[in-house]
Amino acid sequence: MPPAGYDPAVPLKQTARRFGVSVATAHAWRKKSGYKTPLPEGHWTDADIHRLRTMYSGSSLNDIAAVLGRSVSSVKSKAQSLGLRRSTGQFAPDRAPQIRGRVQGHADMAADFIRSHDRTPIYRCDREGSPNPKAKFWKYGYGSLVLTEDALIAKAEHKGWRGDAWREIA
Repeated sequence: MPPAGYDPAVPLKQTARRFGVSVATAHAWRKKSGYKTPLPEGHWTDADIHRLRTMYSGSSLNDIAAVLGRSVSSVKSKAQSLGLRRSTGQFAPDRAPQIRGRVQGHADMAADFIRSHDRTPIYRCDREGSPNPKAKFWKYGYGSLVLTEDALIAKAEHKGWRGDAWREIA
């Protein structure tokens, strides 16, 4: 039983020193008296944690900190201790131009169609099949097939490419 003059709000070490008992005994007296230690200032309440969980994936850290009345660093550290993760944004589609900056002929567009639909390597080459970006022939696939521009366009049209599709748009 706590002695007369005991105040449970006094820190445990101070109480133990004043009454000549151990800290464990002072703690037992505090438990018997039913004293609840007040929460420190800035303590996260259940409502604050719930609001943080609901807002964390969709709002900015500055907005959350303003709503909760806390600093951005305290919001970040609490979210990290709770294991919360920010939602990743949707990946934007590739915004590269569909037609490159250089002038393309029908054969170049047919080659692009075959590259994108067949995933087949196709590039300009000379008559022997050596790569040459200014040549008039086309190396098709992994073998030794060398095509003329007319043969390449015919192959692309056979696979579904239409060289005159632009007329429908215009």
